[in-house]
Amino acid sequence: MRIIKSLQDITILKTTNALPPEYLELLEKEFLQMVELLGGLGDYNPNTYGYMVVLESGDNIRDLSVIGLNPEDQGLLGIYPEFIDVFNLTGYSVYKLLVIYSNDYAMTFFSIANQFDEAAEEWIRTNLSQDV
Repeated sequence: MRIIKSLQDITILKTTNALPPEYLELLEKEFLQMVELLGGLGDYNPNTYGYMVVLESGDNIRDLSVIGLNPEDQGLLGIYPEFIDVFNLTGYSVYKLLVIYSNDYAMTFFSIANQFDEAAEEWIRTNLSQDV
């Protein structure tokens, strides 16, 4: 799991080649768009508004208690996302899931498609936004 709360977090991911370049470009674009919607970099506070989480193969998406989604409720699979979109990159797809925790706080999750078990992938497909 990678947590992105600032542009510096994305820069670190870029310099360490932690994710494919095209994926990092998408994350940076989405981060800047999120921050702009929240009033710009000067007004953005991840502890107030939420932040981005990149889920990776091996993450237990049924226990994301470190970010408020506990195993008793099935973690990510126990919520109803505001939406799930898919981005088709070169050779793979990326899911974007928006989870609203309260009126002011939301988390945006990203995940490469087909990296979790079949039940999790089915949950994602079932909740995929219709206009994608």
